[in-house]
Amino acid sequence: MIQLEADGAPAPGIYEAPYPEYASWRAANASTLDPYFRSAAHGHYEETHPSAETSAQSLGTAAHAAILEPERFEREFVRMPAFGEPLRKPAKLAALNFRRANEDKSIITASEYEQALTMRDAIMAHASAREILKAKGVKERCLVWIDPEFGIKCKMRVDILAVWNGYKIIVDLKTTRDARAQAVSRAMYKFGYHRAASWYTQGAGVLSPGDRKFIHIFVESDPPHGVGVYEMNQDDLILGYDEIRVALARYVHGHKTGH
Repeated sequence: MIQLEADGAPAPGIYEAPYPEYASWRAANASTLDPYFRSAAHGHYEETHPSAETSAQSLGTAAHAAILEPERFEREFVRMPAFGEPLRKPAKLAALNFRRANEDKSIITASEYEQALTMRDAIMAHASAREILKAKGVKERCLVWIDPEFGIKCKMRVDILAVWNGYKIIVDLKTTRDARAQAVSRAMYKFGYHRAASWYTQGAGVLSPGDRKFIHIFVESDPPHGVGVYEMNQDDLILGYDEIRVALARYVHGHKTGH
């Protein structure tokens, strides 16, 4: 069991922990900070009004597990069977009993279950993606550190930390509608992927100084599940660094002052 400190998060370090436990740690992370780059008001609103998981996010979670932790996928994810006419009482009762019997697991639709597996197959059929997944390193690790400028506790959950072709790499696996380079470039600025990448490299650098490459693996959610592997260039990491520092300053000021 991971020992937590008074702030609700463990001491700085690298941990292996399930996502719900990681999510409970009270520390700044990339997804919390991202809306603060727009404004402190947007950041505060997102913190106090968490959104429900969408079907796309549900598929992404399942795909992550199938690709990065296949044993956990088999153990923790189950597909919802078809119980006949959903409005009829026997079907409703069967579905309720199924949920009760699997309340400790993630129940996804049969379509999502099959998609997760075919997305995994597509990743493993892509030479570079397959090499990265098999590279020496660790998957699904939680990092905690103290930001050297503001002195607050920070966290991240990284998909892969590894050594590939002689380079230390941080890898983020993402599902997408279009894995082509132009579409990925547009998505990067739309969704702030460069800020998240900078956050990851900052955190890893505080715990273990040294140069690292940041790599995205994109896999399309729809068949035939195209795959793209892209390295974040230095200019985008620098831009992400500047933007995430703005967001972090707003986050710290807002939490200290209430503004």
